[in-house]
Amino acid sequence: KIVLTVPHYAIDAEGTYLITGGTGGIGRLLLDWLVEQGARYVVLNSRRGASAELAEALAKLAESGVQVEVVAADISQPDHFAHLAERLAALPPLRGVFHTAGVLDDGAILNQDWARCQTVMQPKVAGTWQLHEYTRPLGLDHFVLYSSIAAVVGNPGQTTYAAANAFMDSLAHLRQQQGLPALSINWGAWGEVGMLADSSVAALEASGFHLIAPEDGAVALQQAARRGAAQLTIAPINWPQLRQRIGDKPFYEEISTPELAVSVAVPAGGNGGDFLQELLSLPDEARRQRMLAYVAEQISHVLGLEKQGGLDTQLGLFDLGMDSLTAVEFSNRLKATFNHVFPPTLAFETPTIDALTDYLLALVAQKMAVAAES
Repeated sequence: KIVLTVPHYAIDAEGTYLITGGTGGIGRLLLDWLVEQGARYVVLNSRRGASAELAEALAKLAESGVQVEVVAADISQPDHFAHLAERLAALPPLRGVFHTAGVLDDGAILNQDWARCQTVMQPKVAGTWQLHEYTRPLGLDHFVLYSSIAAVVGNPGQTTYAAANAFMDSLAHLRQQQGLPALSINWGAWGEVGMLADSSVAALEASGFHLIAPEDGAVALQQAARRGAAQLTIAPINWPQLRQRIGDKPFYEEISTPELAVSVAVPAGGNGGDFLQELLSLPDEARRQRMLAYVAEQISHVLGLEKQGGLDTQLGLFDLGMDSLTAVEFSNRLKATFNHVFPPTLAFETPTIDALTDYLLALVAQKMAVAAES
């Protein structure tokens, strides 16, 4: 019997390792992994600091000889970073940085302002740059940036987030050109420990992307580090399913997959043509009420709100729990009904049930006019 073992990541038991975003789910997972690899000195950085539950877990690690310090600091701010640097200087030499910090604030680019952009950009741009400048003379073994697949394939509503992660990717290439260690990983969505809302999981998997299991992510990190690349994308993807969703976009044209039949969910309520015929048979006010009910039904289904009763038609979709992934699923459901390709930013541009209803009624009226002319 042949047993394959994965070599340990090169971790120095006498060195210190910094995890930014360290008190979040991915940071905690990374802490456990570093300890398994032999790390004895770890600094967890976050803006919040340690919770009572985390403090209890760190106390248990201390009993086993692992020293973990939590430093509350916003690393995008120079004065906060100086405080973090002061704490690092009091510990054994810094050997590795794992930058996992990040903030989401999805929205159509037309609805963004500079303050919202800064909120998303600061941790991954200013924070990453300060880590780069601070560690350049330190002779690190590892400088690992937790980027996002959004920087590679894009994601509706995440223009700023994608740009921020693309900065991290570019910096990794720059560091390697300068002879410095660097690896930027464009991770897909994490299961159990990531920032993905529960309502987005079904939309994500329907599009062909699957969640990264924590144990799989740890193995993938080990394998990625041994490749020596500046940038890698790690994401479990059902390629035939994704290709059916995205069509023939040039970006994916070199990806060859077998032609497989993949089912796509059709909105409840039957055939789209039947629904349109029903609409056309109604007077104007009744037509609007039927469309309003349809939009609310589809949003409730996408967000898993069927059991919560009627939705406030004036409330913002993102206040109801919609995000960029569920917005894509919603657009796909509309496409199945109206036989019309909707922009992926539809939910951002018509952000309430009332606004969406009026938009769809105008679309139906336009289709009626075209049909009458022909």
